[in-house]
Amino acid sequence: MITPSDEFYQWGAWFTVEAEAAWLSHHDTCRHWQRALRRTDLKLRYSSGFNPHPKISLPTPRSVGQKSREELTLFETIAPYATEHLHRRLAEQMPANIILVRSGYFCPRVKIYPTAAAYRLRLSARLDTQALARNIAGFNKAAEWPVVRAAHGRHPQRRIDIRAGVVNLTLDQRELCWTLTFNAAGTCRINELLAALDIPDDGIEELLREQVSYRVIQSGQTYEVADTAALMALTQSVA
Repeated sequence: MITPSDEFYQWGAWFTVEAEAAWLSHHDTCRHWQRALRRTDLKLRYSSGFNPHPKISLPTPRSVGQKSREELTLFETIAPYATEHLHRRLAEQMPANIILVRSGYFCPRVKIYPTAAAYRLRLSARLDTQALARNIAGFNKAAEWPVVRAAHGRHPQRRIDIRAGVVNLTLDQRELCWTLTFNAAGTCRINELLAALDIPDDGIEELLREQVSYRVIQSGQTYEVADTAALMALTQSVA
């Protein structure tokens, strides 16, 4: 039983997204987690206001149609729990094709920032991989690759360079791999990269997020962790 002195207790849940669950939007995924948490016997911490809901966050929103091996949900309770009990209660409430891998206590003072994510895209047999290889070579050689994002809501139209945020872009037969880095200047969106490489929607068989890296700040110390497993181990060791 973990009994920190904080008034509330923050937890992390590492999960995978498979099969049809890949078509859930970020909003739908949040709603699934809210419903799953409500069905447990956990004493959750709720938001204030006229429509209170369990306080949760998903630090790395996932694109619709994207499977994932590394997703993270953070949520809060107002009571401490044994990790085994919490994990068991959560696992019992997971919807189909959302698989809970691991859960653990996260000190509320720990700040978590995703820094990069690695992707693997399986291409359909109809796609011309020779033309794609030429497009990849051109993209990798480019000093910059500007795109214009249309105005949306409160966000005005703006121009960003997506080339700086794409690293390790490679093609191995019919599998395209790359890493996106997250930065304040603007992170490349997957649809922007696919458009730059001239990959149509029907050229995609499966899109998978394989790994997410994080920066963790705790008590003035900064840690760089390579994946969610390392994040779970670190946050529990410094709690």
